[in-house]
Amino acid sequence: DQVAAVDRTPTGSRLRTWDADGKINSFGNTYYTYATASSPAGQSDFDGLGSSVSVSDDGYVAYAGFDAQASQWQLRLQNDASTSLESPAADLPAPQSLRPMAADGQEFVVREGSTSTSPIVLFQSVPGPASLFKTIPIATSSMGFTALGQSPGISDDGQSVVFYGVNSDGPGIFASVNTATSGRVIERIASASSDGLISQFEPDMRVGVNDTQQGQFGVTITYVAYDASGHKGVYATRLSSIGPSADPTSDVVSDPILVLQAGDSMNGLGTIQDVNLYDPINNTGFGQIAVWVQTDS
Repeated sequence: DQVAAVDRTPTGSRLRTWDADGKINSFGNTYYTYATASSPAGQSDFDGLGSSVSVSDDGYVAYAGFDAQASQWQLRLQNDASTSLESPAADLPAPQSLRPMAADGQEFVVREGSTSTSPIVLFQSVPGPASLFKTIPIATSSMGFTALGQSPGISDDGQSVVFYGVNSDGPGIFASVNTATSGRVIERIASASSDGLISQFEPDMRVGVNDTQQGQFGVTITYVAYDASGHKGVYATRLSSIGPSADPTSDVVSDPILVLQAGDSMNGLGTIQDVNLYDPINNTGFGQIAVWVQTDS
């Protein structure tokens, strides 16, 4: 029941979480401030805050803060019990446009770098008094990927990481699924072709995945792509498991399903012109998908 957002003013910005139920916290507010930024930083934590932030179900926020003196961006994971900034998970040289996504258990996924060949990495907090992180490569050039999308997604339990990538078989949407026996296994979820349902993908838009593996032996993955006529739309694919939910022996990938696209009419809102995804899918049923749309009215 929390929303994380960066509030901006002419003099600076603040990263806050807001309680959707309006509950008053110990500070007398319905929000908690995680980090502040101004230029120059002065009494603020940073010189700038990245716009893309993510809050997990267990209350940890993944975000990036800019240190102008060091000319670097700091990746951080923090909850409202933290009274001061802890050690960053990573320091990356400017410029960056980081889009982390948080999961339960103090972990987050991000493309760690500013280029399409930068790796997608899972950061996991290491238990103990120090703020330390273990890194797990999800998709890298050494795994055969020549390009990777800017906005990977992760299930609430951290078991499934989804992303856009290009390998020797062409561009596609992929899932990295954690298994008890084989570790992380990469599955191709969707492909683009000149004569198929999908002609191309939106590489840097968020790829989303829900957390229904334990109860349904499968997850739903959602992403943005274009049809053969160039209509931009939101699609969904179901990845179903065979065998134990924590250690599947194989997976079955469904055909992509078109959710909505540019040119569709929305009752009372007009005709869809554009679509976007941020943190797009929940765990109700096979997943309810939240989509930003721009219409002609």
